[in-house]
Amino acid sequence: MGNRGEQFEKNPMSNSGLKWIFPASILVIPLLSSILIHPIQAQSGTGTIAGTVQDETGGTVPGVEISVRNAVTNIKRSTVSNDSGFFRLLSLRPGIYEVRAELAGFKTLVNSPVELTVGEVVSLNFVLEIGGTNEIVTVSDQKIAVGSEDSQISSLVDHRRVRDLPLNGRNVYVLATLQSGVVPAMMSVIQSGGPNSESFVTAGTRFRGNQFTIDGGHNTNDG
Repeated sequence: MGNRGEQFEKNPMSNSGLKWIFPASILVIPLLSSILIHPIQAQSGTGTIAGTVQDETGGTVPGVEISVRNAVTNIKRSTVSNDSGFFRLLSLRPGIYEVRAELAGFKTLVNSPVELTVGEVVSLNFVLEIGGTNEIVTVSDQKIAVGSEDSQISSLVDHRRVRDLPLNGRNVYVLATLQSGVVPAMMSVIQSGGPNSESFVTAGTRFRGNQFTIDGGHNTNDG
């Protein structure tokens, strides 16, 4: 879009944790157009739980009802595994979830707790045992891998680091520089404590190309 002329303004964020999310291709969210901004903005404050369902022989199991329940809000979402046994639940708010897999002829499998953070894709692989749905198998120590089907690269700065790390001028956006490939902009170094002191660049891109959101909502001064 060219030189935007104005430094982006950013509002203070809560102590619950901060996360910077970058598409893998250029490692920064470009402000290309409203068409591109809105899909990114809608997803940036949420996460995804995805995975596969198999039986004990290793065969895929379609038609399995997968439900997730937020342990704090008690909000529930559900979907059904497809012909390949794959399922995906998008746009889930960050939090602790209980994930259930249910299908007639198989024992109900419950995975809990499952922690989901901003921008994360959590991958769960269920193996169902033959039995009744009233028989419940609970899994609490299954290793959960971050899925690779999403092209973005993201990193979480948790509440402990927000609270405990020393910040120059109490500016939480300095924490962005903890991430790989993120460095303070030269303007930020020159004007330490000034209006541009919170600027940073990612993989050599212009600092005016950054987009900021709070709880998934647009929080960037477009100048």
